[in-house]
Amino acid sequence: MNYKTPGVYVEEISIFPPSVAEVPTAIPAFIGYTEKAMYKGKKLSNKAIEISSLIEFEERFGKGSPIQIKEVTLNEDNTVSKVETESAYLMYDSIRLYFTNGGGRCYIVSVGEYGKTPKDDITKEEIAGGLSVIAKEDEPTMLLFPDAVLLTGTKLYDLQQIALKQAADLGDRFAILDLIENESITAKESYKAFRNAIGINNLLYGAAYTPWLKAGLPREVKYRYAKDSLKKYGGSVTLASLTEEDEVKATILSLEHLIGDNDTLQARINTLKGTASTLKEAYQAKLNEFKDEINAPGASDSDVRLAFKALCTLCYQIMDQIFDNLVTGDNPELKGGGPASLHYFLADNLTGEFSSIATELNSYMKVAGTGLVAMYNDFAWSAKDWTTIIDATVTPAKTYTWTASAWTNLFISASIPAPAKDIFEGATVKKQLSSAEPYISTLFKRLDGAVGDLSMAASRLEKGKEDLLLTQMPTYKNIVTAINEDLSVVPPGGAIAGVYCTVDKNRGVWKAPANVSLSGVAGLTERIDNIDQEDLNIDVNAGKSINAIRTFAGRGILVWGARTLAGNDNEWRYVPVRRFFNMVEESVKKSTYWAVFEPNDANLWVKLKAMIDNYLTLKWREGALAGSKPEEAFFVNVGLGTTMTQLDILEGRLIVDIGMAVVRPAEFIVLRFMHKMQES
Repeated sequence: MNYKTPGVYVEEISIFPPSVAEVPTAIPAFIGYTEKAMYKGKKLSNKAIEISSLIEFEERFGKGSPIQIKEVTLNEDNTVSKVETESAYLMYDSIRLYFTNGGGRCYIVSVGEYGKTPKDDITKEEIAGGLSVIAKEDEPTMLLFPDAVLLTGTKLYDLQQIALKQAADLGDRFAILDLIENESITAKESYKAFRNAIGINNLLYGAAYTPWLKAGLPREVKYRYAKDSLKKYGGSVTLASLTEEDEVKATILSLEHLIGDNDTLQARINTLKGTASTLKEAYQAKLNEFKDEINAPGASDSDVRLAFKALCTLCYQIMDQIFDNLVTGDNPELKGGGPASLHYFLADNLTGEFSSIATELNSYMKVAGTGLVAMYNDFAWSAKDWTTIIDATVTPAKTYTWTASAWTNLFISASIPAPAKDIFEGATVKKQLSSAEPYISTLFKRLDGAVGDLSMAASRLEKGKEDLLLTQMPTYKNIVTAINEDLSVVPPGGAIAGVYCTVDKNRGVWKAPANVSLSGVAGLTERIDNIDQEDLNIDVNAGKSINAIRTFAGRGILVWGARTLAGNDNEWRYVPVRRFFNMVEESVKKSTYWAVFEPNDANLWVKLKAMIDNYLTLKWREGALAGSKPEEAFFVNVGLGTTMTQLDILEGRLIVDIGMAVVRPAEFIVLRFMHKMQES
């Protein structure tokens, strides 16, 4: 500094080199299908969402899919002799095992919601799209896609190759791969098919584990899931046929009616939503169609009116078809009259926790629907003659004008603050629609909230009847208990990711994530012994090692392998070596960005060398690097004539060579015993 004024000046001089900030090592990304993908009105599908607990997952993505109950076999005394179930989708259970085994922060990419035919709804393209989404995120260090094991043919292996390539290209993540397991393929056939189809590229960036796990995960068992799966004396039976009590039979009949009405309600809501996820989105799509038509070149007055008809029809259908018919019971699709039906309940029992639904219906839904019909009547169409309204050949008898009160009354009746009347007075249809749009949007947002409340009310009513049946009928209670006790079969990837997190936190990423017991796991789909594991651990053909999960007497279920798919590679054979290098490479890379565009001279070289030396010395002291002293454990070289030529410097390249002797797991411990000769 050039001092020009007399005085005392203080200068602070930095004498310490920059430090390396270590990146996290155990942040998995789960890609798959969820019950929902919505939080506080925002869509979360095909987005990388960070969560830290199972509660956060359930808030944003819901719970597991309905369990598939294949068969419940009853003995002569109605006790349960056998239960056969399977999970339709696998990601939720995998995430539960992840958190049970010590998992923490992770990313979720929902690529779709649960469908009616899971194995048909899961597609390679959707999961591949999820992998593309997570490729843009910097933090994830592990890749998992549990639902992909339900794919057929080579689709799973194609996705696994995509994941391995992403891990290799980015250099900061590792793929945990599951093998296929089902009734039509043996374990040996499964891992042979995997080795044949996975290819030979990027194998050092992934590891595979087998067999699948039998997990004691709590599940929601509903009457609707189990009612068609009951078997006795070699044939199918109904629950009502297993009791002689009229009161119990009445409860079962009521429950059957509620299920039918609930399904009708959901089907109607889904029909109105169409491909949209909310009624508001469905409305917006119609509104956009309307705008396109009135803005189209050469659009006639009749075209404009007919486009608006479709919009009004959608609005009124929501009021009339969902709410009015369900509340009054004027619908032949419903089970009809009496306390067994949903519409009876909604019409006569909207009290207590359901009072908000009554308020919503009365304050703005049906009233707002009437307001829409009144607006529609301004065009001299019969609002009740829906066949005529939908007929696009009808020509309106009136000119295309609305009164300002028709607009404002709609919003006032809906308890929505209305815009000033003067913005409608004398305005064109385009101007009127533009002014009304945000208010109609608010109306539909409320409709979505009420639809959700109505759906929840229906589900709670069904649950209440089920709880009553549990207290009335011991046989049904025994069936529910047996189904709950049946173990979920889950691929091991989620639990293994939890083990990675636990080992990294307690010991360090350089400790092999093996010889660790699994929590929340009651058994394995296959028992593996030493002979079985020989072929899994060492692949003489291509070195594609597969890590075994085994049961040991008195020790429980343990992860008993720590090899990457590059099992014959002396450099990258072990999972902790690969993941430790990932961590160091990413940490040093991010910590050296400050050096970009700095003068490429000895001062910079000394700072960089000191920074990396200090970091690796700390790792050596923690036990990550082998050697009796630091210089035996690692080296850091940088400088002219050492790592760079004069041409490198002229072309702006600064090259640092880093070598590390990472500790490796003691995979084979050999204890040699021999006889010692007597000496006296």
